[in-house]
Amino acid sequence: MKKDDALRQRGFTLVELLVVIAIIVILIGILLPVVIGARHRAQQVVCQSNLRQLGMAMTLYTQQFQYFPGLSVLDTDLTGGSAYSWPVLLRKYLGGNQKVFYCPAHDPRCQWNDDNPGFVKYARPEHTNFGYELGERLVLGGSNNTSTNGSRCPGTWFSYGINSSGFFLRPPGDPMIEYGTGGVLFRNFDQGESNWSIYNSGLKKAKSVKSPAEFMIIADSSADGDNDEGIAAIIGIPGYRPCVADVHHGGANALFLDGHVEWHIQSDLVCSWPPVPQEAAKQRLWNYNYKPYNAAWDK
Repeated sequence: MKKDDALRQRGFTLVELLVVIAIIVILIGILLPVVIGARHRAQQVVCQSNLRQLGMAMTLYTQQFQYFPGLSVLDTDLTGGSAYSWPVLLRKYLGGNQKVFYCPAHDPRCQWNDDNPGFVKYARPEHTNFGYELGERLVLGGSNNTSTNGSRCPGTWFSYGINSSGFFLRPPGDPMIEYGTGGVLFRNFDQGESNWSIYNSGLKKAKSVKSPAEFMIIADSSADGDNDEGIAAIIGIPGYRPCVADVHHGGANALFLDGHVEWHIQSDLVCSWPPVPQEAAKQRLWNYNYKPYNAAWDK
């Protein structure tokens, strides 16, 4: 047998096999973070595109109605539960496209469709006043939804929340005033109730915003089926979760009223409570008047 034929028949030694395996493992270790990073960047790009489209829909809505869309509709047969209204009101300006309300970096349960988990209720005639089609599945908040047997039910998972409340300033005599888009919770008509806010905070006019390029209006929500329709500024209160997500490299994409989108790390958006003067810049982003918290107003 020739020497070359003998070498071809010998095959790999154990050492050679281990070397090959080691090289493959090293290559996987090098390439996997690159692949994951590329996937995350692609998700972030899609999310930013979604928010820009929502920004255009918001512009069309406020041009027509002057005011921002209300947060949600109280559903009187859900024992205080609510159905989201701002996404439904903006939907018609997107040609009915519901896909732009889903960020691919979020849990798949956040996709807006009839198969999502959570409490199920369907739109009645009074819901059509807030953009719903008669008989379609309501997009529900979670914390107060209660079934007929009294058990708590999760709401609808949702990717994006609107800045309804802002960073709470507390002028004397009106501790519930809100400095976001207004935070209005409409009531249903089925029990003869008013259709205006239970908080009486009033919807804000888009033109009342002092600095549109600095006013954060919609951002990634910390989606968990518990009133995902709103984002909130405050952390530090026991049992209170940061309502701005950390799904994009530890942060969130945020849409500002002038239509531009920025990425911010979560800690650069949420504010401490009690408020601290060092966070004035963050507090301003939440408030339509572009003012930080004023401790004198709490006295």
